[in-house]
Amino acid sequence: MKTPTLLLTLALTALPVPSVAHAAKPHVHGVATLQVVADGKTLELRFESPLENLVGFERGPRNDKERQQIRDLAAKWRQSNALFAPTTEAQCKARDVTLTSAVIEPTLLLPADALVATPSKNVPVAASDHADLNAIVRFHCDNPGALKGIDVRLFSAYSRLRQLNVEIISATKQSAVKLTPAQTLIKW
Repeated sequence: MKTPTLLLTLALTALPVPSVAHAAKPHVHGVATLQVVADGKTLELRFESPLENLVGFERGPRNDKERQQIRDLAAKWRQSNALFAPTTEAQCKARDVTLTSAVIEPTLLLPADALVATPSKNVPVAASDHADLNAIVRFHCDNPGALKGIDVRLFSAYSRLRQLNVEIISATKQSAVKLTPAQTLIKW
């Protein structure tokens, strides 16, 4: 007999992992995707969005002002409890945030205290006119039985975002929902 954790693992491996390699997936401004997996005390969120939705451009930063926008974006994501509010009673805290983009120097996406030296402005990155940001956020929930949903606060943080397509996998539910600025709550 398969355990719920094994079933969730199998279901998760069937989901596409956000990456720049998904060329067949449409790149639509104003729209992003979020995969939510609740497994035991771990809540994992996988987010993919055109950079345009988040910073107003979707290429590598070209000047100090744009590099600062990327650093600010990364700092905001490192405060993921401000962007995603799981059910309060579940006592979930963001523990790990990974940010990637094919057109952004990786050092710009790291926490400020992780930088040992000044990042190079000549790090080779992919050239693209339609680049994405990928984020993986892992929460640890002290009381996972109380986890019944997430209030997604991305719309108030990013005014260009108009729709979030969400896939949800938990021990009790597999579903999909579309969020908008008027509907920001994921329930299961």
